[in-house]
Amino acid sequence: EKAILQQLPEWDAKELLAREKETLGFYITGHPLSGFKDRLTKVVNTDADAIIEKKDQEEVRFAGVVSHIRETTTKRKDLMAYVTIEDLKGSIELVFFADVYRKAYDLLHSDEPLLVKGTVDAGEESIKVIAAEVLPLSEALDHPFQTASFRFDTQHLADHDLKALQAVLKKQPGKAEGFIHLLDNQSETVIYLGKNVRFAPTEQLRQEADRILGAGATRFI
Repeated sequence: EKAILQQLPEWDAKELLAREKETLGFYITGHPLSGFKDRLTKVVNTDADAIIEKKDQEEVRFAGVVSHIRETTTKRKDLMAYVTIEDLKGSIELVFFADVYRKAYDLLHSDEPLLVKGTVDAGEESIKVIAAEVLPLSEALDHPFQTASFRFDTQHLADHDLKALQAVLKKQPGKAEGFIHLLDNQSETVIYLGKNVRFAPTEQLRQEADRILGAGATRFI
């Protein structure tokens, strides 16, 4: 007598990826970030490839899924963690001090794609991120970048650079506000571009502005 096999419903993409990770420790059929790929530039300013180019103490935002957590206790017996976040380019190491780890604990132990905000801790041999906040990526995408800063070195500032930046902003209409940071050797002056200057903080805008001002001069917040 032939055995009758019960036909079970197929797993959806999210369930399939979760099963692959649980069983094999890695993904085969895709990556949890793949479905967000076209929208990531609205909320992130770095990834596992580009993080090495960031300066010490620079604020960063990136998306990924947790691949490893190593917990430890502080001298005050508080729980903190070293966390590895994996994105489409590789992985980023993070330090979660006790207060931040406590708030982010449930999200970090879920399988959800996350948006992480933090500051760069650049050492001589490695680079880490000191975590400040964690959000579900789906929620973060509803609240994209609201402001941008454009950093000018006053020693190399030229009038045509300001005009070129103004032209770039006009080509990208949107709702974000902007600030110009004038830097010299000893001080920094911040100038608000005004309520009438609004633009969309897109990757194209970042690239065009950086071509005018220099690599890394444009920051979205």
